[in-house]
Amino acid sequence: MIDLETDKLVTLPQAADFLPRLGGKKIHTTSIWRWCRKGVRGVKLENAIIGSRIITSVQALNRFVNVLSEAPLPERHWMHKPGVRRRTDKERTRAMAEAEKLLREQGF
Repeated sequence: MIDLETDKLVTLPQAADFLPRLGGKKIHTTSIWRWCRKGVRGVKLENAIIGSRIITSVQALNRFVNVLSEAPLPERHWMHKPGVRRRTDKERTRAMAEAEKLLREQGF
């Protein structure tokens, strides 16, 4: 729970500044909003609404990250499993062209 008296309160755009960049990109404010509303793997970022603004706190961000770090990871998507090869761009383009050709032949 956010403590308005002791926590360092921040808006969602300010919260993004406290988080590390991933792949050179800043975490988008919309992602933080989604963490507040929907959560991640069942964990929601603590937040409060003041007027029309959603706020959180630096302490809440720390708790959120710590809980997610301790939670077991869900089963990974099949494309990320070791030993599964992804299609190259050339293979993907060829498959799309074949599908379009098939659809045209069938009158779509």
